Amino acid sequence: MADELTAELVFDAHATLGEGPLWDADAGVLWWVDIEGRRIHRFDPATRQDTSIETVSMVGALALRTGGGLLAALEDGVYAVDFETGAASLFIAASVRRNARALSRADRPPPRRCCRAGSSQA
Repeated sequence: MADELTAELVFDAHATLGEGPLWDADAGVLWWVDIEGRRIHRFDPATRQDTSIETVSMVGALALRTGGGLLAALEDGVYAVDFETGAASLFIAASVRRNARALSRADRPPPRRCCRAGSSQA
């Protein structure tokens, strides 16, 4: 019989809707978001410390930037985020018209190197 796996709670975040885990191999931390709680989290498994910053609207996804920092997909666009200071600047604004067109073509495959982010509400 195969070995059984057991789960262990390492941090009780009390998140409203925790999603989007993103492992940062260079820093050795796990980034994740609380969508409805409007927070970006950084969990350090070595210390079991979780730190977070508040966002101005719901946040759905994160990406690591090559030069450091994060990109965060919020309701109104993608923001460049400096986690240490909490500063966020609009990187790409969401376009409701463009998103509506994209949703109407959702059955077609996206172009190569395409990344879509934004609210699912029209």
